[in-house]
Amino acid sequence: MKKLLYTLLLTTIVLTFPINLLAKPTEDEALKDWNSLYKSYSDVKQELEETFPDYKPIILGNDYDKILAMVKNYDNNTKPKLQKQIDDFSKKYGNNPAEINNTIKSIVTIDWRSGKHPTTKAGETYESLKTYMENIQQAKLNKAIDFIKASEGVERTINSFDTQATRENFDKLKEELNMALKFDPANEQAKKMLANADAKEKEKFAAINKKIDEAKWPGDYKKFAGPGDPKKLCAVALEYFKNDEGWGAREKNPEHCIAVAIRNDWGSAKKNMMGQTIQWYLPVYLALYRDKDEDKTMAHVFELSLLTKQELGVKQGPPFAGITVGNIWKIRKKNIPGWDGDTGGSGDTTKGGATSGSGFFGTVFWLGLALGNIVAGMLAAGPLLKQKIPQLNKVYEKITPLTNIIGVIVLAFGVLSLLSAVLQLFLLRFVILSNILPQLGAIAVGLFLGKELLLRKPNLPDKAGEAAEKAQELLKKHEDKIRMLEMYQIPLGLSCIVIGFLHLIISNAPLF
Repeated sequence: MKKLLYTLLLTTIVLTFPINLLAKPTEDEALKDWNSLYKSYSDVKQELEETFPDYKPIILGNDYDKILAMVKNYDNNTKPKLQKQIDDFSKKYGNNPAEINNTIKSIVTIDWRSGKHPTTKAGETYESLKTYMENIQQAKLNKAIDFIKASEGVERTINSFDTQATRENFDKLKEELNMALKFDPANEQAKKMLANADAKEKEKFAAINKKIDEAKWPGDYKKFAGPGDPKKLCAVALEYFKNDEGWGAREKNPEHCIAVAIRNDWGSAKKNMMGQTIQWYLPVYLALYRDKDEDKTMAHVFELSLLTKQELGVKQGPPFAGITVGNIWKIRKKNIPGWDGDTGGSGDTTKGGATSGSGFFGTVFWLGLALGNIVAGMLAAGPLLKQKIPQLNKVYEKITPLTNIIGVIVLAFGVLSLLSAVLQLFLLRFVILSNILPQLGAIAVGLFLGKELLLRKPNLPDKAGEAAEKAQELLKKHEDKIRMLEMYQIPLGLSCIVIGFLHLIISNAPLF
């Protein structure tokens, strides 16, 4: 009998337990859960949305100490609570918006004006919170990838230019990788790159030092055709470098010029419209050292071009009036003939030099900026010029159909010329005082004339297409500013025409 009673009691418990588990929450319980879920979503958004927007898995801002502190608090405190709340909610009401809404609807009397429950459906609130949490996690992974890409950029720079293989850049490389691991501690790529960074640094410096040890002073170009005696030209050039404010005569961190050697024959740096050379360049090597150099046995060798004055009938010879900078490499001071710890002397003739500078391309950009401003300016000022100078109508008939293409070409000349100037200014320390107005004019009128073509969907291969689309996104972002150029169409066109002619006539004057 007792055995039978125990059996009945156990059966009752077993049957009652799942029934209790499957019992629906009461309306008050469901309302409480719904309101609590909505509040949690609102609170976490208010706390994090400025840094972690809910529309995309990205991180906004660059105060990474503050962002990482925020991430740490979220991971350690907020996220576990939210995850538990989501898990408990899904066990009671379902794990997708439709199922949750149906379950809630079967328990709660829905009245959107009652104030008893949120005005957003429970299913949508659940999905929004879940998606937001996933976006936060993905945003951290994406930020780690951004830092890895930045480290790869530093690594490419180090590998491409020996002058950029510095302790500072290797430290920057490791800093980027450490930041990647702070956002994604499990990232295997960052771990591997960081583990190999010290070995790569040691290997790179060993290769550079070997290259420096083996470098020889080229000496004067054996086939120099003149005019001028190489040794005398080198002596004048060395004095010029010593007294130039950008080189030997700098107030801060002056550079001690050791030796100069002729690198190649004289070349034409700039010509006028008649094809006559108005400026010559002389390719040279310059060896120098700096007090701040850690390695006191080393010198820097610059492949330069010395520019003459700019005038009709200018002679191939001193006085020099400017400098352009090309390649840079390093050499041991002891490998420079005549080096005795002093700053005098020029290199003797040991072997042939390198090829000369890039005068041809300079001429192309000079002419492109001038003609581009003139032609594009004529198109922009067309409504006025057609009325004032009817004789130009035949010209306009030919060039007007090409408006968009001309605009893009002129824009390209302006941008490339400006980038070249910025490169020389910040990397090569050659201050550009000319071409400024022609560059800005070309960019402005090029944007105005070519905007329709620039904003057209490109038909390009994958990577090129992606790059074009990113450029278009930037243009669309500032499209309102570009369209403002329409208000100044005629003044812009006339200004570009004047700038173009002045660039032809007084090129290399300040701003032109």
